[in-house]
Amino acid sequence: MSPSASQSISMSRESVMQHLLGDGELVLLTVKPSAWFVLLTSVRTLAVLALVAVSGHYLGRVIPMGRGPQTVEVLCGILALGRLIAACCQWSATLYVLTNRRVLRIRGGIKVAIIGCALTDIRHTALLITGLIERLGRVGTLFFQTDSGNLTGGEWLHISRPGDVLAMIDKAVRQAI
Repeated sequence: MSPSASQSISMSRESVMQHLLGDGELVLLTVKPSAWFVLLTSVRTLAVLALVAVSGHYLGRVIPMGRGPQTVEVLCGILALGRLIAACCQWSATLYVLTNRRVLRIRGGIKVAIIGCALTDIRHTALLITGLIERLGRVGTLFFQTDSGNLTGGEWLHISRPGDVLAMIDKAVRQAI
């Protein structure tokens, strides 16, 4: 990549952050989801595809179907790879931001979706760690509850060191009130 292309990319990110932030608003923390995000968001699809592939393999041994079982296995492999690629794209296009005034979830590569909530509106922040993979990977999901309920779509999914991040957010919420 040429130096001018690199500069234009960093300048555009900088201008996007300036556009998002209000006067006097400071970024306290930016977090990307853990790399475990790719596996954790894909695990159900991968499990179903594995079940279909194994079933097709054994069904093909019981009922001779020519190339049918191999086709099912290859198709399941291609679909699994496609799901993992999509999850990688989702991971790379997701950013969580804590400012001195609000929490934000910025998501999307082509069409960017921004969901945010003022820190003064947050009544409770909950940390959820479910499943063996999350425990082993030391990742968790943060939920933000307001007076009107949970901040729908604003949760911070599969972040590393969730306890530390939760402590920072709770401190920012206390200071904002």
